Amino acid sequence: MLVSGRQSSRRSSFDLVRRCGRSGGTQFSFSILTIALLVLGIAGGAVAEDAERSDEQLALELLQVTGGADMARQAMQMMSVQMRPMFPTVPEALWSELLDSFDADELSELVVPIYLKHFSREELAGLLEFYRSPLGQRMIESMPLIMRESMAIGTAWGRQKAMEIIQRLEKEGYKPTEI
Repeated sequence: MLVSGRQSSRRSSFDLVRRCGRSGGTQFSFSILTIALLVLGIAGGAVAEDAERSDEQLALELLQVTGGADMARQAMQMMSVQMRPMFPTVPEALWSELLDSFDADELSELVVPIYLKHFSREELAGLLEFYRSPLGQRMIESMPLIMRESMAIGTAWGRQKAMEIIQRLEKEGYKPTEI
């Protein structure tokens, strides 16, 4: 599908060059042809690069482009913040050392098989193409905020639904057991 779109744009670019060549001078048509070939070469360059790499490399790059390693580092930092009250006597230097020892690339390598299980090579290449685009980059920038806001709403919604279930169960005569 991506290839046919490229072929279509390639045809229309070459048609434009031919039409300009008929109506104008050779210098103008040569410039248009050069620009068209450069644009097509740039647009197809990432796809050609993707074709030369293994599926594993594509999945790793997708994790890099989408900031997977950065998200893993942020999760580790959040976890350390949550763990600090459990270990109040641990000095800051040790927390820093523990965080520095975390290798996000190790996690990425563990996640790659999951991506390969759920996405074909063509889908990985398509995702890379999307996330390299300005819209894809905007999505990557926005996702942490969207996730944070969604989690806050989801947590409140979940509490409300849990209360409704508890009220209904108690109304039906069921009582929770002590744990």
